[in-house]
Amino acid sequence: MKTQIKVKKKREHKFIKHSFVGGFNSIITLIIYIILVYLGINHLVANIISYSISSFVSFFLHLKWVFKPNSKKHIHMFNKYIIATVLGLLFSEMFLFLCVNVLFIDKYISAIIILPLVTIESYLLYNFWVFENKKWNKFFL
Repeated sequence: MKTQIKVKKKREHKFIKHSFVGGFNSIITLIIYIILVYLGINHLVANIISYSISSFVSFFLHLKWVFKPNSKKHIHMFNKYIIATVLGLLFSEMFLFLCVNVLFIDKYISAIIILPLVTIESYLLYNFWVFENKKWNKFFL
């Protein structure tokens, strides 16, 4: 019973750290996105640029602070991170397009709406695949 409580607290702590990193990156992403859209760049292109820039910062914060993997295969993890980030970007672009071009929601509000969805999607990909924290995965599956 005590082990399960410890694992649950560790898992919650890791998700809180991920959310903090995600929040920090979301702020970076939104600031860059708003500036680019304000400058007249298409909202989908602005999303790609802002998402890409913040993703590099995110990798190092996740690697050193959130997941702290036992493996030293950082290049391998970075390659997987790039794939996960591209999947997240496609997910983000799909929902941004849907919100702005189909549902006619303001492009700034749409960018804010999709952030929680991308945060959850990225946490799952990073935890289970990129950083492969096998010690804790058995408690999620």
